[in-house]
Amino acid sequence: MVSYAVIEFGLLFVALLLSWLHVNWLKRKKKGASVEEMLNSMFNHEWNGTDEDEIYAWYRVRFKVLQLDPEGSRRRQKLERIEANIRRLSTRSMRSSAYVTQKGNLEKAGDDDDSGLGVPVPTD
Repeated sequence: MVSYAVIEFGLLFVALLLSWLHVNWLKRKKKGASVEEMLNSMFNHEWNGTDEDEIYAWYRVRFKVLQLDPEGSRRRQKLERIEANIRRLSTRSMRSSAYVTQKGNLEKAGDDDDSGLGVPVPTD
């Protein structure tokens, strides 16, 4: 009977050790995903929900990371992910169809403009 108690105690010790190793492994594994979750949380805090503000919200998150995070590989990783999100966004919706003439007047491109850049197309 005593030998069974020693074996059970040994197995309990092994089970606790394996449980502790498993918890530490999960903590280390979660750190990579937590960077993305933290950045998305910061972005959701800054973003007001409009498409025009999305790129500016990522710029504000980038500024906060630059100001608050110490130098290191985690900061570099965060900045790389932020820059990837900024590059992903299209700035086409922020472009205007207005242009400045040579005389300095501000004019709006007409519907006959096919360039899409707000620059009048010369018609000769």
